[in-house]
Parts: sequence; structure tokens; C-alpha cells
Amino acid sequence: MRFGRGSNLSARSTSADLAPALRRVTRAFEAGAAAYGAPTLRPGFTFSPTTDLEFALGFPYCRYLTDEPLDDAQACALVRSAIVDVTPIVGRMAWPHAVAHRLIRALASPVVWPHNWTDAATAVVADGAPIARDEAVALIAAMIDRVSPQPPGTTDFYFLLEAMFGPELVAEAITATLEARDPLPRFAAYSVFLLGFVLLRVPADLGRVLRARLEAVFVRLCPTREPGPRDREETDSPMRALDLVLHGGAAARRSLMPILHGVDLQGLQHLVDDAAFVRQIVAQEEMPRKAMFWWPDARLAFLGGPAVTAHYLPWVSKIRPTCLEFVMDSFAPIDSAETVALFTALAAIPRSKQRAAAWLAGR
Repeated sequence: MRFGRGSNLSARSTSADLAPALRRVTRAFEAGAAAYGAPTLRPGFTFSPTTDLEFALGFPYCRYLTDEPLDDAQACALVRSAIVDVTPIVGRMAWPHAVAHRLIRALASPVVWPHNWTDAATAVVADGAPIARDEAVALIAAMIDRVSPQPPGTTDFYFLLEAMFGPELVAEAITATLEARDPLPRFAAYSVFLLGFVLLRVPADLGRVLRARLEAVFVRLCPTREPGPRDREETDSPMRALDLVLHGGAAARRSLMPILHGVDLQGLQHLVDDAAFVRQIVAQEEMPRKAMFWWPDARLAFLGGPAVTAHYLPWVSKIRPTCLEFVMDSFAPIDSAETVALFTALAAIPRSKQRAAAWLAGR
């Protein structure tokens, strides 16, 4: 979310402008129809060709930058709140420019811990200087090499860097780091998984090159071309994540199914080649059991079709309150009867009533 040295932030409006508020921008989709993921386009899925393409390129798994005016003290307080309380970071699609660089540095720092805030952590957050390209690459390597589980804001870390610098820098940096590691770092799984979205957004020629390099990593570390039993059993296995990113439905069938305890829907988000399988797995979801950690996934609605949105309808009241804006941002572009039913249900929830009703009135 920061325009700074070497970032050249694009000013193009995007589907995230659906929320009434500050203008949001990102460089994530700047490759447009030349992006690797463009062939998965589903014309008419949304209300406009622009958002049709953005869904093909991984929306809503991206982040945006805003020009919300914050002074240094306000920006530091918001970063600390996001790290310590976690709630402010869950389901947030846009961050102010004044916060972005601080948040990225904090998330990658080994001295910033949510339950042990120190003077060293305060010093990291106080650095609001623009992140340069070489620092961005170093921060990505530091995140991948963490010796503790990656923080809840890992999604924001990568997608904010992408919003600043574009998908090429992020995809190249992650790929190069993975190529230099043997084995892959224990806690790198989510970094690898998020790379799958960024790969959709790089120019097609680069996407093919990077995927070939990642395939070489996979074959080098997994000569049988199938993650072993330990990797199948662990939801946080970096090899399992790489398999899902590279191999779609085949990976899901060998790596997702054996670990199902209920349903692991996250493993479906890169499955662009089998809508029926997406619907089959989503249909197994038992929402009330994990409602406080749940919200509908518009990415799966894109991959699996209207039946996925229909599946979510009985549990709309269970959506985590802090995620309601994210859900509305995610589903608002989708043109379907099921989306109308979803927003009708959202209009019955006090926290989302006003915006959901406005969306319905506009249709």
C-alpha cells in the first residue's frame, strides 16, 4: 500500500471501489488480459468485464491502498492493534498508505510478537519510510525463513507488497527464495500457498517461466512427484502447498482428501480445472461447528459456480462480524440470483444492513 521508491503505484480504480469510502488502488491487476490467469475468465460472472477479469486473476485475494490521512501516532497505533489484537487485520481488504510500510516491516520482523510487545517492536513500527525494492525482496525472504509460525497478517504482507510493486516482484522473490532452500522452511507453507494467487496476475510469459522453475523445485524435493504421507497429513506442509499451487485438481485429490477432518476449503482456492470437485467438497462443509472463524468465499463461488453461493446461504448469520465488509466487497460484483439472496440475508444483520440494502436497491 505504499507508493515509495520504485513502486509507481497505479491509480486505476478496481472492483474494491464498491465500498463507499476512500478510493482504493493496487498494482496487482496491471497485467490485465495479458496475465497468466486470464484464460480462466468467465464472461458475465460479474456486472462488468473489468471485474470478470479480476476474478479470473484471484480476486478477492488481493489488497488495496488508500489515501486515508493518518499521522504517525495514528498509523503506529493501528499497526500495533492489528498485530496484538489480530481482529483488525482479519477480513480487511484495504490499508492506508500511512500504515502499509509499517505493517509489512512488523509482520516480517523477528522482534514483533503479539503477546510480548517490546521497545524493539515499537521501533520497527515507528519506521514509516517507503519500502524500496531491494528491501521488499529481503523482507520476503525473511518471512519465508521465519522459525515460528507465520502471523495472521501474512496475507496482508504479500498482497500489500504486490499492491505497491506489482505481482512480478513478489512472485520472483518468493520463487528465488524457494529455489535456494533445501528443504523448504518448515513454516513457509502459507507463503507458498499465497504465491498461487500472485502467479495468476503476472504476465503470461513470466508465469510460465516461474511455474517451470517451481516445478523444478517440486521435483527436486519430491522426486516421486507426490508429497509423502507426512506432507498429506499436515495442513501446513510447504510441499503440499506447492503441489496445490502447481497441480490443481490432481493435487487436491491426492493431498486434500486424506486430511479432511470436516472440510479444508482453503485447499480448493487454486483448483481452476474442476468446478464439480469444488462443489463436491464445499457441500461437505458443516458451518456451525466453526462459525466464529468462517465467512463465505467468493473465490470458491467463482471456481465452483452459483451452487457454492447457495450453499452458504443458511449460515449467513454466522459470518464473523469483522468480516462482513470483506464479504460484501467480495460478492458485490457477482451477478447471480444467489448473490441477491446472499445480500438479502446480509440486510437482516444490523452491522451490514445499510450497505446490503443499498446494494439490493441498486440492482
